[in-house]
Amino acid sequence: MQKHMKLKPEIDHVMQGLYQSGAIDGLYNRWFWNVTNQKCGSPSGVRPLAFDDIGAILVMMPAGILLSLVVLFLEHLSAYCVNSTEIQYQKRVAPETAKPIEHKLWRM
Repeated sequence: MQKHMKLKPEIDHVMQGLYQSGAIDGLYNRWFWNVTNQKCGSPSGVRPLAFDDIGAILVMMPAGILLSLVVLFLEHLSAYCVNSTEIQYQKRVAPETAKPIEHKLWRM
């Protein structure tokens, strides 16, 4: 907390009251009880990881990457094919022989 805050004296007074009443110690004991004296024993249900445990991950990760690369290649191939067919079917017409397109809806 900053030293020159306007509410600092009031907050300090409230915190001092909480310490004196034992509320802070009660919260600490409720949530952090016996933190320093805990033993790190391994229960019977916990065992170290083996290769069989992570084998599926080692297979699925490269398979997912390969599948995403195949999809990326197919997207680029389809975009290339669409763009190349549009260019292929456009015919160049000399300006003197070009006729304006007439549609029935445009006539008045």
